[in-house]
Amino acid sequence: MIPERYQRNLGTLGEEGQKKLFNSHIAIVGAGGLGGTLFEILLRAGVGNITIIDYDAFEQSNLNRQLLSSVKNIGTKKAEAAKKRAAEINPDAKITALDTKLTPENAIKLLRNVEIVCDCVDAIPLRFTIQKAAHSLNIPMVHAAVAGTFGQLMTVFPNQPGVEEIYGDPDIV
Repeated sequence: MIPERYQRNLGTLGEEGQKKLFNSHIAIVGAGGLGGTLFEILLRAGVGNITIIDYDAFEQSNLNRQLLSSVKNIGTKKAEAAKKRAAEINPDAKITALDTKLTPENAIKLLRNVEIVCDCVDAIPLRFTIQKAAHSLNIPMVHAAVAGTFGQLMTVFPNQPGVEEIYGDPDIV
């Protein structure tokens, strides 16, 4: 039986789709404006397992553009704030909040058990690191970027070109 909170999803996803969402595991790298918004949407949609990775803390300048920020949590680590927010929105979701920087050295370890990784970072070299780990793990990466009123979105499947098609040679960036 699908919980009442997801009943309006059934017209779009169906019962099997909703169950699949709840049993999925998605990683979000970056919990700022884009990552925080995605985190909240996935929680509300019913994704059952989310790993959120961010080493930064909220600042005053985040208040106007980052959904997870508030006056009360200035100075709070973004991953920690995401986990607290999840408990308010969807306590049934399993959240792994990692207050760490994803690097070439730890990327595979941090992303090992996920089915999809979402790139919501603000540094081009880190996008290449995420993509390389996703390719190694044979999982898709959803790349997204926002600047002002413009955005871009792309799904990169394993062993296909990806962010280099937008940003060029990773050795030059």
